[in-house]
Amino acid sequence: MDAFEILREREKELDCIYSICLLAASAPPPAEGAAGVARALIQAMSEPGKARCAIVLSNTLTGENVSIAEEEAFREPRDARRTPSESEVPSRAILVAELGPESVEGWAGSIELSYLEPGLEFLPQEKILLDSVLVVLASMLRTADLFRRLRSTTASLEAKNTALREVLSTIEQEKAKMAGAYRERLAAELLPLAERAADFSIGED
Repeated sequence: MDAFEILREREKELDCIYSICLLAASAPPPAEGAAGVARALIQAMSEPGKARCAIVLSNTLTGENVSIAEEEAFREPRDARRTPSESEVPSRAILVAELGPESVEGWAGSIELSYLEPGLEFLPQEKILLDSVLVVLASMLRTADLFRRLRSTTASLEAKNTALREVLSTIEQEKAKMAGAYRERLAAELLPLAERAADFSIGED
């Protein structure tokens, strides 16, 4: 590989990291984030037209699962392609980066890059790139989890505020009822007494 090709590969890797960081800044849901990461990784490979990226993630805390497979080599519908048997597939170059559940709030999974044609090899820098992208993906998942918890807390607070408003409204209604009942009692019991007292004082005069 000559100097120009090396620089071209570095430029693709920088574009990949840049586009994934921009994606992460928008705090996408896990499935959307994984799809964006897979597309960016494929474009960063030395042979993007022959590369495939599969991202499989699952969250043990929420039960959420994400499974993304992106490839540029073939454009016909996936169902139209015949999947070769294991014995028909020659060994292919594969890169894997694993995400453990201890690193991101219950998320575990992997990013797998592979070439669809035998004989193609990944560059050493592409393994380093994959490991770097995994760090950004982990950050993306943390952010998505934070947003999920924030939405849940907001919904819970809104429900509590609604319940509190209903309780306050009930209290106000009870106060109004009690005040009305108190006025009626005054009118029914104390006013006749006051009138008799007034009559009594007039009689004494």
